Amino acid sequence: MLADVSTPGAPSIVVESTRPADTKLGVKVALLDIDAKIGFLPDMANRINRSQNYFHFEVVYIPVPSGYVRTDLDEHSQTFVPRLKDVLLGLPENLKVDFVCGLTQHMVAGESGGQTFWNYFTALVSDNVTNVFVISTYDLRRYSLEAGEPFTRAVFGLCLAMLVLSDPRWKIDFHEETAGCLFDFCGNRDDIIFGLKKKSFDHKQCRAKIKDPALLAAIDAFYTLDFSTDDRDHTDVAG
Repeated sequence: MLADVSTPGAPSIVVESTRPADTKLGVKVALLDIDAKIGFLPDMANRINRSQNYFHFEVVYIPVPSGYVRTDLDEHSQTFVPRLKDVLLGLPENLKVDFVCGLTQHMVAGESGGQTFWNYFTALVSDNVTNVFVISTYDLRRYSLEAGEPFTRAVFGLCLAMLVLSDPRWKIDFHEETAGCLFDFCGNRDDIIFGLKKKSFDHKQCRAKIKDPALLAAIDAFYTLDFSTDDRDHTDVAG
């Protein structure tokens, strides 16, 4: 069941059946499939919602402008998040959610501190906004296969990392050291495999910074949830 929550003059927004009936739920996160074409996303969002009560994920679909993909930065196509900023920044208010996570099949590129970056797994849409970000599914299927873990776990793991990093209470940032942690920077992209193989959030330095038992319980639930779906884990068209 889909619900149209668009407003006059604004882009048409379609919300999947993941929209909560109880508006008192905790941290609400809108998952926007920009071009990743992940068909099982609503089902997986519902399963994650049932596994914990800290985050509530809902799936939304909106038209996005053309021309956001750049091919001049690297041999790989890049979703250049500044070109999506005007569309994405208004979504938290329009959807009445706390966060928006966009999913793209390309690597992510953007600008920070006056510098352009590319080949990233994740990026904020703007330096000044911490609740709207984009994550890349590029190569995640291959990495998931090598790690022996479902593709869905890799996708939601990146989203979870950005959600926790955005909370200034914990003073957590991505770290250069690869420790098999949610918050590994993975300058060498292949290092993400170490994190995918992890069965628990046991990086002591990062775990010790999070003082909210409910959030820790939600992260632990993520690690124990069965993310297996079906053959689509490794045969979807994107990534």
